[in-house]
Amino acid sequence: MSPSGISTLSYQNVGPRITEGAGQAVFSPNGEYFALLDAITFSEGLYIKLYKFDRCTGELEFIRMENYPTSSFSGISFSPNSRYLYYSEQKNLYQIDLQNPESFINLNLIDTIESQTAWGSQYNLHQLGPDGRIYISNAYSNFVMHRINKPNELGKACLTQIK
Repeated sequence: MSPSGISTLSYQNVGPRITEGAGQAVFSPNGEYFALLDAITFSEGLYIKLYKFDRCTGELEFIRMENYPTSSFSGISFSPNSRYLYYSEQKNLYQIDLQNPESFINLNLIDTIESQTAWGSQYNLHQLGPDGRIYISNAYSNFVMHRINKPNELGKACLTQIK
């Protein structure tokens, strides 16, 4: 879609190949970025791929890709102000500051799940809610929901909460 109507674009070959594994894809609320969590197998870890997105043309521009180890379910989401990208794997939740390129290498650990319920508790898929909070499902049950209360805040000030 563009200001002049609907049109078909040709295929784009942008950045590294996307594998056919587990993952999550999200657009930033301001429409400037597209992020893809791409994992073909847990033993290979996963990749976060970040792209610039042009909302008028639908074109992507590859920015960067980083590989992170994981052994379980993972998820990603953007903060409402589109500055922070949140990434979770198993029992750890990280914040990446898109204004600081070093934060992709030195992940900011903002929360760790220390205890297990009888059903288990691990971070899984993320969703930005209409109330500006980020909700994170549990990998194993419907009995535990995780929440980032103030995702526009830097570091632990974002106030994560297991619900």
